[in-house]
Amino acid sequence: MLEEILKDINKNLKEIANCLKGSITTTQKETVVMPTENKAPQLISSQVVNTVQQVPTPNPVAVPQMQVPVNAQAESFTQEQIAVAMSNAMAAGKQDLVQNILKTFNAQCLMQIDSSNYNKIATMLREAGIQI
Repeated sequence: MLEEILKDINKNLKEIANCLKGSITTTQKETVVMPTENKAPQLISSQVVNTVQQVPTPNPVAVPQMQVPVNAQAESFTQEQIAVAMSNAMAAGKQDLVQNILKTFNAQCLMQIDSSNYNKIATMLREAGIQI
């Protein structure tokens, strides 16, 4: 009966170790006393040593969050700012640049271009080296 209990304990320890995804090492030591009379040998003491080795789990790595600065709004330009920049481009001899920008927006003058396109125009001017 004691052997059955020890087997159950050993089985349960193995299951626990498997749940922990570790490895289990079992060492069993028994002492048997042989009686001098005509009786069956008896199990006097039993020692079960179980070592459960846990597999270390990696620490979670924190992924830095990208934060957008509060003041990082798209820069908006006025018609006057774009007109000054286009005038500077004309004065610098870049008439073709100004004409190509106007053609891109199917316009003959800046007043025919919707203000929602001013950021695009500013980008085109900056790419050509014109300061706004």
